[in-house]
Amino acid sequence: MTRIIYLIVLTVGISITGYAQSKKADSSTIEQETLPEFPGGQLKMVDFTKKNLSLAKPSNAGKAASGRVVVSFIVKADGSLTDIKVLRGMGEPYNTNALKLVRSFPKFKPATKNGKNIDYPFSIPIPVN
Repeated sequence: MTRIIYLIVLTVGISITGYAQSKKADSSTIEQETLPEFPGGQLKMVDFTKKNLSLAKPSNAGKAASGRVVVSFIVKADGSLTDIKVLRGMGEPYNTNALKLVRSFPKFKPATKNGKNIDYPFSIPIPVN
C-alpha cells in the first residue's frame, strides 16, 4: 500500500515539475529596442548645448534666472526632429532660445526596434544659469 501511495506521489510530483517548466523565449521573439542618440553621445550633446545656447537675460529681469526648460520632440526614423515644443518653460526669451537650440541639433541616430528604425518621443532638460 505504501508503494502505491509513493508511486502516486512520485508521478504527480514529476508531472507538476514538468508542467512548471516553460520554454525559453526564442531570441527572434524578444523585442530589442535602442533609444535615439545625439551624434557622438550625451557628452557631445552637452558640448553642443554649451557652445550654441544663447540665453540672454530679459531686460525686465533684475538678476539672471536659474532653472531649466524641458523640450520634447519626436526623433523620426530618419533621425530628423519634429514636433519640437516646450513642456516646461521659464518664460521668454528662455523658451524661444531653447527651441532654437533643439532645432539646430544635427540628425540623431534613430531609435530601433527589432533592427528597424522607428519614430520615438524624446525630451531633454536644457539648463538655464
